Order: sequence, then C-alpha cells, then structure tokens
Amino acid sequence: MIKKINIWIKIVIPYTLLLAVVTTVVSIITINIIYKGIDDRIRGQMVRAIKGVSSMGFLLNDDFLKNTRISEVIGSEIIAYNKGRVFATSFPRNELEDIMGVIYKEEIEDLLEKDSFFFRDVKYKNEPFKVVYYRLDDIDPDGKTILALIVSTKDIEETKSHSAMTVILVAISGVVLVAILGSIIAFNITAPVKQLVLVTEKVASGDLTAEAKVNTHDEIGILAQSFNQMTRELKTSRDRLVQSERLAAVGQLSAGIAHEIRNPLTSMKMTIQLLKRKLNDQTVKESLLVVLDEINRLEIIVNGILDFARPMELTLEKANIANVIDEVIKLMKPNLTHKKIEIIEEIESQSISETMIDINKMKQVFMNIILNSIQAMPNGGNLKVHCEQDNEAIKIEISDSGEGMSKDISDRVFEPFFSAKSGGTGLGLTNAKRIIELHKGEVFIDSIKDKGTKVTLILPYTTK
Repeated sequence: MIKKINIWIKIVIPYTLLLAVVTTVVSIITINIIYKGIDDRIRGQMVRAIKGVSSMGFLLNDDFLKNTRISEVIGSEIIAYNKGRVFATSFPRNELEDIMGVIYKEEIEDLLEKDSFFFRDVKYKNEPFKVVYYRLDDIDPDGKTILALIVSTKDIEETKSHSAMTVILVAISGVVLVAILGSIIAFNITAPVKQLVLVTEKVASGDLTAEAKVNTHDEIGILAQSFNQMTRELKTSRDRLVQSERLAAVGQLSAGIAHEIRNPLTSMKMTIQLLKRKLNDQTVKESLLVVLDEINRLEIIVNGILDFARPMELTLEKANIANVIDEVIKLMKPNLTHKKIEIIEEIESQSISETMIDINKMKQVFMNIILNSIQAMPNGGNLKVHCEQDNEAIKIEISDSGEGMSKDISDRVFEPFFSAKSGGTGLGLTNAKRIIELHKGEVFIDSIKDKGTKVTLILPYTTK
C-alpha cells in the first residue's frame, strides 16, 4: 500500500526542520561566542585591576584599602592572604570567614605559577562571583602569599541570559517566518496542483468538459494548459467517435430506406416521361414537368443518402472542369429560368487546362451547390459561376444573392444531416465536401445573412 503524504508536508516540513537544526547550531555557536567575549572582557579587566593592586605590594593592609577606596575604583573586592590567613581585605571583617570559606583553596597555591593568573566562578550568598588569584612574589618569594579579586557577575550573567534569549527569539522567529513563507510558497504550488488533481478525477469519471484554471505562466501553468488541450482533444475524439457510430447507424438505416424508395421512383419517372410524350395538353405537360422535377430532386436526395452510406471511390479521367460546369448549368437551365434566376458565367474553357477528376462526381458537387443556391432564392436572383486557374490549382466560385446564413449556421453546413432548410437531408454539401477532399481539394463557404452565399472550391491541378 502506497503511503499518502500531502505534497505541502513534503515541501514545508523537511526544509523547516533543516532550517531549525541549522538555526539551533548557529544559535548555540553564537551564544558561546557571546559568552566567551563577555568572559574574555571581564577577565581582561580583572587582570589589569589585580596587576595594579599587586604593584602596591607592602602597602596592602585594611587601612590602606579603606582610605584609598581602591575596591570602589576597580569595582572589585580585594583579599590578600598567606596560607589562608588574611592580612588585607576590603571585605567587612565579620563576613571574612564566610567569604574565605568560598574562595580559599589550598591547592590554588600549587597551581599558580609566577606571573600567572587563576580564575574561578563561585557562589556567595546565592549570587555568582568571579575570582582571580595572583601570587605576590615581591612580598613572598615562596609564592604562598596570594592576592584575590572578587567581582560580582550577577549583572554579567543577566546580560548573558538576555543575549542568549535574544538570539533564541531571533532564531525561533526566523524559523517561524520561514515556515510561514514556506507554507505560502507551498500553497501557491500545491493549490493549482490540487485543483488539477480534482479536474483529472472529473475527467477520469467521464466529464471531459472539466478544465483546469490557468493562473500562471510557469511550469504548473504550462502543465494545466497541456492538460486542458489533452481533454479538449479527448472530447473531440470522443464526440467524433460517437458521431461516427451514430452516423453509421443512421447511414445503414437510411441506405435501406433509400434503396427501397429508389425503385418506385425510377418507375414513376419513366411513367411521367412516357405520359409527357403522349399527352398534348400543355397544362398537363407543365404539371407533369413539375412532378418530374420533384422526382429528380428525390432521386438526388436518395443518391446522396446512398453515397453517404457507402464507401466512395473515384474514377479519375482527364477532363476540362470548365466543360463539366457548363454541362451542369445547361442541365439545370430550365429550373433556373423557371425560378427567375439569372445565371452569370465567368468561365473561359480555353484558359482552363485539363486535370484528373471524376466527372460524374464533380457534376454531383456542382449540382448540389447550385440546388442549394436555387433554394436560397425563392423569389429569384443572381447566380454567378467563376472559374480560374494558376500554376498549381483551379479555383471555382459559385455565389448567389439569396438569403444567406448566420455564422453559426455556415460553420455547420458541412456536418452530416444538418440542414438550414426544412425538408432537406443535410447531405448535399456533406457529400460535396467529401468528393472535393477525395480530389485532394478544399471547400470554403462565406455567407452573410440577407446578402448571399459564396462557395469556393480549390482543386489541385494534376495530369496524372
């Protein structure tokens, strides 16, 4: 089982502990340096004082010390003794026995060498004192006469404690401050990560619309952007898969229905054509022509469904696409005239070279586009067909002055079964785009509401 540890803890705790250890070590070293500095200063002062007092030598006695008030000048109490017997002191005589019981050690006489000093820390009346010992060799060459200076270190110890407390407080404050700053930094790092984790859990549960917030441009921000891009691509792939499955099912169903409709339509068409030839009544002929047009439209719809439902293959042959367009226009001329639509051709067959195309399928493309234009101009209008060629491609533009479309609709016109018109199958432009793309070409649509629509086809110029 993998142990779950919060990333905040992984970031903050180790570095805080490391800082605490380093700060503790530094604090101990700093306190020791401060203590040593204070002790060295006090010892230096005491050494200078005891040397000054020792230079008085034979003058040392109680009266001399009292009259000169030398102990007040140097800030130390003075005791001079020989083998434990005091012969000069600034201490009151009634306290002498107590103080000597604290400072006198017979072995000190053996430890002291000529011109050397010996320091001791003692307690007297529950207060700290520092004692320095020095041999008075001028008085006693045997080294048994000792001069001792006693200094109260109560204030010094308080200063030490205050200094140590200051260092400790600074260290603790530093650790706390770093911990707070570390927490803030860790939060800024972990918050977007946690948010990203929540989003990944939503995505894992199937919600591909969830996106991580991108608030920064650092590595985490880049990670969030990449994750969002991944989820968008996953959603697109899923939608395409669902759409493909749906279209496959609809296509199979539609193909079955279209196949069943196609045979009766063929019989109806043949019967109408036969009646048209045999009947002389002009009114009846016009009515039959309308019926025949509707049958042709139904055939186009049925063929579109069948083309969509089955794999499409091209039968390529070399042809002049301008001539193909001209044939389609001639075929649809009666319908255009009947709908009061003026056709404007900007095509010069001589300037268009032959290229490899599937003639029948390209006719289907142009017919579907022109039929859409006719339906967009129920009250008549203009239909312009323009064709030109450069060294690499042939461009065909078919534009009308019809109703036009909003951008929301024009962006979806190539989707299968999407139609902006009631009664449409939504497969005409879908199949047209499919055919053009099989020719390695492109289709673009530009439409303005109440202004008209222009469809642009780009076909690569190929001779093989």
